[in-house]
Amino acid sequence: MLKQKTLFIDIDGTLIFQDSHSITDIIQQTFKTSKILPDCIEKMNQWRNNGCIIVLVTARPESMRIVTIEQINDVGLFYDQLVMGLGSGERYLVNNRKNDNANDTAFAINVNKNEGLTDVEIK
Repeated sequence: MLKQKTLFIDIDGTLIFQDSHSITDIIQQTFKTSKILPDCIEKMNQWRNNGCIIVLVTARPESMRIVTIEQINDVGLFYDQLVMGLGSGERYLVNNRKNDNANDTAFAINVNKNEGLTDVEIK
């Protein structure tokens, strides 16, 4: 039996075009038409249909939750959870191997900023 996969996916520069790191610029951008990056909706729908749990993550502060949810909904992205206020530096996922399985249970995929999810495959 395959276990359900959980995907942690960054928002700015990964799913939605980001031309600035400034919070003020990001807030202003959210009130304009946000640009969804290539293949993001298709991949997210594929992963959802495959039973994946999708957790969106962002360095945006918690005070931007409402506008962030509005922006995500406006571009048509599905997600299960939204985690805000993460640092914008390096991020690590640490997970344990199960006793009955020596296989890795944590993986990382890095994509180029603003290029979307075209080359990302989750098996």
